[in-house]
Amino acid sequence: MKWEKKMDLWEKDKKHPMTHKDVDTSYAISRLDAGRMFLKHTKSNVKGKKVLDVAVGSGGILCSFAEKGAFCYGLDVEDYFLEISKARFKELKLKYKKISKWKGGGYKIPYPDEYFDFIICTDTLHHAPKWRYFVSEICRVMKPGAKIFVGEERRWFPQYILKSPHDNMPFTILLPKKLRVWIQKNILKLPSLDHYMFSFSFEIKNAFKKYGVELKDIDHMKREVFERNKYPEIIWPVYNLMFMHFIGTKQK
Repeated sequence: MKWEKKMDLWEKDKKHPMTHKDVDTSYAISRLDAGRMFLKHTKSNVKGKKVLDVAVGSGGILCSFAEKGAFCYGLDVEDYFLEISKARFKELKLKYKKISKWKGGGYKIPYPDEYFDFIICTDTLHHAPKWRYFVSEICRVMKPGAKIFVGEERRWFPQYILKSPHDNMPFTILLPKKLRVWIQKNILKLPSLDHYMFSFSFEIKNAFKKYGVELKDIDHMKREVFERNKYPEIIWPVYNLMFMHFIGTKQK
């Protein structure tokens, strides 16, 4: 079964508890383009490198690394994401080393210290209530000199204010975390969605810097996405502030 059909099946599954944007097929397709753009703009040579996507999702970004000859590993907490990403690799006739499920809970990455040459961490950190500890784990498995692609969106992204990607409700993303979680659990009857949404890029940069990883902005990548979507130039300053794309290198 093609990966798009698999996605359509669980988009229609009323038992599915999540409302995250990754269940949207058009978004999943865009992730492959995002990975290709990242590799182009950062001039990253990943051939023969061990690459880990810490939340592989629909697999698009990891596939773009496989296209360039990387040895690809993926993790996710959801079985259906693992099915989708594996199906996508198969359809694109690409190979991966291992795509597996997080086991045991917590944020411990099931690989040895200094194991990977490259880490992919996009739209991921805000899912981890203890995200700073998760950052420490990411940095632990990075080799000295290893690189990382980090992508996040700020909590005051207008689209998210009007409709949160986690509960489909307006304005909940602006509420204090405890109140937001209480509403999701007791009123909306959703599973625990204790997400941390970022307001400022220095939050992420400082967390990685503590473990020897310096993050730098990739603004020219955002510019290409903006131009591809043919948005009016007048909104560029706002668009530029909404998205955070970084490349980082671990100190040797």
